Amino acid sequence: MVNDLNAVREVGEADLWYRHCSAKAPRLEAALDVIVQINGQADHFIVMLWSLFVDLESYPWTEIHGRIREALAKRNVEVLD
Repeated sequence: MVNDLNAVREVGEADLWYRHCSAKAPRLEAALDVIVQINGQADHFIVMLWSLFVDLESYPWTEIHGRIREALAKRNVEVLD
């Protein structure tokens, strides 16, 4: 029971952290700008978005992944999600 409660707490914290980091804000734009700089210096560069295995039936961060994919596509950065 305690392990189950810890898992729920950790998923809740992960959700808050993930949404905070990916919110439309200067910090996200700055991170995307750094990715563009790295992309420009590499022979081949790809960003990989890894799913946090929480609930794949109704994945809670589909919208966030889409937002990141779209933002990077506009910057000509290849993404694998």
